[in-house]
Amino acid sequence: MTLHTRKPFIKGAPLYLYMDPSIGRIAFNIGVLLIFLTLIPLPFLDPNSAEFIVDIIALLFLLLSYSSSPMRLEGK
Repeated sequence: MTLHTRKPFIKGAPLYLYMDPSIGRIAFNIGVLLIFLTLIPLPFLDPNSAEFIVDIIALLFLLLSYSSSPMRLEGK
């Protein structure tokens, strides 16, 4: 992993705040995979079961944490 010498997103940010773009891409891919894997069993689960509720809670947690992550600002 190398440190990038581009201008920081936050003015005056120290060098350790820079992230290699491949790490962001991997995190994005893992997030999309987890969201996809939580959506697969939903049609097969009974809506009154505990598994359905846990799957919905996991999906909401993933979507909230994914939408509030700073990685979405990386491309700007």
